[in-house]
Amino acid sequence: MFQLIELATILKPSEIIAPDTLFSKDNTIRDTNRFIKIMKSKNDLRDIRIMAVPQGNNESEYLECYLNFLHNDNIDIIGISKIATPFCFKQITDTNNVSTNRRYLIKLLKDNNLIKKQLHLLGMRSITEYKVYNEPLIRSTDSCFTILAAIHGIKLNDEVRDDIFNTPEQYFKTRLTKEQTVLAKQNIKQLEKAIK
Repeated sequence: MFQLIELATILKPSEIIAPDTLFSKDNTIRDTNRFIKIMKSKNDLRDIRIMAVPQGNNESEYLECYLNFLHNDNIDIIGISKIATPFCFKQITDTNNVSTNRRYLIKLLKDNNLIKKQLHLLGMRSITEYKVYNEPLIRSTDSCFTILAAIHGIKLNDEVRDDIFNTPEQYFKTRLTKEQTVLAKQNIKQLEKAIK
């Protein structure tokens, strides 16, 4: 946490993701609140927008964490995880599929009037997932999967994919081949088309 705050002091980002602990509601809420307190105590970090990512070990814990973040005035954006969401809702949807579980969660939140902050969908996998949302507060998704998919030779289209690839250690230093570059550009165009 302190290393993240130190980097924020140097880089001055417009937005930062608070620390979370995979599948742990209590640790995530505690660490997020601690992080916010430290950020707000530093004059030069007060205006950085904070994204919090709900965690839990089941549907109930996940929703408790989400509601905590929804009602916390210091949290600007809520990130919807590609890992915690299917883990917490698979008992209901009967699948580990990222897209299916996130669609279930977004519908649940919409039906209960619980989307009141901007949402960021962490870990894009299937373009078809983004075509079904009609929610202006879903403001963004990780676009890096367009590149990661190209590295793995995947052309994004309307096929439902939920492959979860580990990001290579040297991802930011990776030089794409000509073929990968062509594929990455096609993938980016497909994503742009899907989100319009």
